[in-house]
Amino acid sequence: MAQSMIDSALSNFSQQAKQAGGLPEAVGKAFAEGKATIDNGQVVTVGSFVRKDVFLCIVTADYGLLMVKDGSASSTTFPPKPAYILPGSSDYEACLIEAAKLEDASTLNTYSEIVLEVAKYRTTARVKSYNAALSILPQPYFPIVFSEDQIKGNDLLQMLYTEQNKLIVSRDNSRSLIFTVPFESDIQDKPRDLSLYSALMDYAKGHNKKLAWNMVDDRTFNNVIEYKLAPIFKGAESDLSLLMA
Repeated sequence: MAQSMIDSALSNFSQQAKQAGGLPEAVGKAFAEGKATIDNGQVVTVGSFVRKDVFLCIVTADYGLLMVKDGSASSTTFPPKPAYILPGSSDYEACLIEAAKLEDASTLNTYSEIVLEVAKYRTTARVKSYNAALSILPQPYFPIVFSEDQIKGNDLLQMLYTEQNKLIVSRDNSRSLIFTVPFESDIQDKPRDLSLYSALMDYAKGHNKKLAWNMVDDRTFNNVIEYKLAPIFKGAESDLSLLMA
């Protein structure tokens, strides 16, 4: 649709919205942006809220339904004859506030990732969690995220860990290592060929440092990388020179 036609349609919708019983102006904008549809005779937009029992649900971009229950986000089915709470309606702001409270009580961004306005009502900063086995930190931080257990007795890794804490909000190693950072952080997918060995080499080159064997204890990592680290730090001068800028 040409922009002039969209603007004209929005203008007409805006005028109709001012009439008693008219749909909110925000709904017209959603239609213009392809973010609204008709469901069984009812208007529904991406970001509409729906009550299902005691749970606050939100309509997703593919017109699914998400809810937060017991601190976890999950998809769910629509209730029979759902009563959609549309953007711009009288009850919508109350839903934004409730959604913000649910996010504040967890590390989730279930609602604000769909409707950014939710973030305005939060009392805590938005954060996001990642699996350390699948994700790495951006520069200038050392990319591979360590757990507290992995750095014990190792000055180098403790230093890198402390630097990482300038970005990382929390770490949870109860199962797999999960780290949490501010929502806007540029966290990247971990390359399949990235190892602690190669990351340390890149770090040494980039920071004019020479790594000594006693700075990296392969036993900290249950010997998983011993076969790669041992030749580097046990007297192979040609390899050691690679670690110096």
